[in-house]
Amino acid sequence: MKNTNFPGKRGQIIIFGNDEYERNRLMRKYLIRGSRKTSRLNLRNAPNPQARGAVRKAIRDLERHQPVGLIQILSLCKAIGRRIRVHHPEKNVEFTIGKRSKESPIDLEYHDGHWTLKNEEDPETVRAAANDCLFTAVAAQLGGSSPARIRHQTIQEMKFSEFRIAKELEELMFLEKWKDVLEIMLGGARYVGRSASDAGRVIDNSQNGSCHPQGMSGHPRGHASYPNGSGSTDSVENYSRSGWKTGFLSRGDQNFVGHLALRTGYAQRAMDSLNSGGTNEAVHISSRELGADDLPLACEFRNGERSGSPQRINQVTAVLRHHYGRSRDRDADVFVHTFYPRL
Repeated sequence: MKNTNFPGKRGQIIIFGNDEYERNRLMRKYLIRGSRKTSRLNLRNAPNPQARGAVRKAIRDLERHQPVGLIQILSLCKAIGRRIRVHHPEKNVEFTIGKRSKESPIDLEYHDGHWTLKNEEDPETVRAAANDCLFTAVAAQLGGSSPARIRHQTIQEMKFSEFRIAKELEELMFLEKWKDVLEIMLGGARYVGRSASDAGRVIDNSQNGSCHPQGMSGHPRGHASYPNGSGSTDSVENYSRSGWKTGFLSRGDQNFVGHLALRTGYAQRAMDSLNSGGTNEAVHISSRELGADDLPLACEFRNGERSGSPQRINQVTAVLRHHYGRSRDRDADVFVHTFYPRL
């Protein structure tokens, strides 16, 4: 891969990348300006309100566990005092953010919305919340720091430097598509839940809802025991009257496992595929990959009743789609068409 250096002030190398990356003028300009010293900016006048508003939105996105882009990654570098070297294998792109230091850069890979270690490996020793894949991969290489702490440090850095960051963005506003800078390399899934109850809300909003584009009805609750369910797919008891089904022993169990499943890299990549134009993504996640030792049991159901004794869950399957009419809504929850255990 041919590298091209981009010198900063006084010849300092701030970022580098290959020829394809060099052609992305917006990304290059923003990274260079975002890495230079504050003294090089004109700070005498207040930044444009539109630029400052964009920075404040980026801070809110961090606080709400929304996907992150370059504006947050620059602040992340400054918060931890390390460079970050980004590899994008699918596009044969490599570049480094931040100023040179004695310490080696942190290596990350970007895969259509999901951040990993090199060779597309997800960290195994660090547990994190939703949309923390970037911070999880960084924490795994720093040692002694959690994804939550690194996110907090990044938020504090952005709040402290809000004025300066807005001035940096202001310098790009003469470009026709300056806002594209904020959208480059968004990471993470479109599930932002932080608990089983959040997963339950996402599942409930999908139950009997319509998916994009066919308008088919969601039926995830058809795989959870709920004797009070009234509709034909509102419980596994009712759904199994049309044939053999597997189901969780309660909706609470389904919510718990659903939260674990939607946080995985498999589900995150599936959601990013949806946001890149896909309409249907099925993911199969083993019990080991769910990352919990206390998974609930599940059971087979026939003719409205349990068939046999509860068993351990070997795998779960989730079919993910967009909500009808919201395929271009970045803030919309994922549509869980179905979600069931495999025994």
